[in-house]
Amino acid sequence: MKFAHLADLHLGMVVNHVSMAEEQKHILKEIVKILEEEKPDALLIAGDVYDKAVPSVEAVNLLDDFLTDLVKYHIRTYLIAGNHDQGDRLAYAGHLLASQGIHICGNFDGKMDHDVLADAFGKVHVWLLPYIRPSYVNRYLDEDERVGSYQEAVAKAIAMSDVDFSKRNVIVSHQFVTGAQVDPLGSEQLIVGGLDEISSSVYDGFDYAALGHIHRRQKINDHVIYAGTPLAYSFAEEKQEKSISFIQMEKKGTVHVYTRTLTPLHHLRTIEGYYKEILSAADEDENKEDYVRFVLHDNQEQPDAIRYLRQLYPNAMRLEYDNERTRAEMIQPVNQMQTMSPSDLFARFYKERNGVEMSTEQISWLKDLIDEIWNGGEQV
Repeated sequence: MKFAHLADLHLGMVVNHVSMAEEQKHILKEIVKILEEEKPDALLIAGDVYDKAVPSVEAVNLLDDFLTDLVKYHIRTYLIAGNHDQGDRLAYAGHLLASQGIHICGNFDGKMDHDVLADAFGKVHVWLLPYIRPSYVNRYLDEDERVGSYQEAVAKAIAMSDVDFSKRNVIVSHQFVTGAQVDPLGSEQLIVGGLDEISSSVYDGFDYAALGHIHRRQKINDHVIYAGTPLAYSFAEEKQEKSISFIQMEKKGTVHVYTRTLTPLHHLRTIEGYYKEILSAADEDENKEDYVRFVLHDNQEQPDAIRYLRQLYPNAMRLEYDNERTRAEMIQPVNQMQTMSPSDLFARFYKERNGVEMSTEQISWLKDLIDEIWNGGEQV
């Protein structure tokens, strides 16, 4: 049995105010081409299909075209919701799509969705577990059975599904496993304090755990693997090689994993140096269409620098300065943040992201929620 493993498509993603739609259209076509060459028995997509719970029309059309190509080439597909997805929207027309070989699991409904495939070695059971929180599981449990952590929630969801571990089993899941390498300035958005961390031991017994949520491809162990994103979605990821994973499964306990590299339409990269040096070197640069972050070392700000740089690099995204002044200015905010409360930190983050202050009602709700979490209550 041969599986392909993808995750974190984040269709509709905007990076530094630039839509990634054309990049995503290109990479999805490349993925389909590789799948047609490799001919897997099934494709596993481990969540965060969309970047937002309410996706744009452009994002929906990207998924529509992708699924249409998968059906055209008879590529059986299993797809789950991640924390960025709204399960009901993702699973719209799910029964109709299932008749075409596209199996979508948007929500946990008391047990994992399950399908069975077969090859020369017998049956392979495919289990679909979308992103879950304790509250998602507790609604199906009596009060004395309720769980309080993400670890317990995932373990309970698996236990409720009656998995026969003497058989070959694959699980598609979207959670944050302890030990996963996360880029400090990357595009993942994890819960502060590690409240959503789980141990990889919850997947013990499965022959392969196809994970999503972390954007860097990595092995937690031989059978628990993150596929990573198919594209770099932040400059922290610019040097990562993006890929699609393939899993060759033979008899029980025999699994081989390899990857095929994905090549973006345009790379994300950083150009660093003094302003005049960057301008003079531009003539020799053969990749001016890349998405570029400029880091200038000049002590004085250069007037209209980004405008002039965009004449040479039309996809220039950001301009930053790294010099003695900016390094000194960074020390003060860090010292201030060390003394700020969690609610004040979040209010600062909210203003930076949205350009406006939180309302009185929002601050009150936030403080109540933080108090509930800090006192051991269940997160909502």
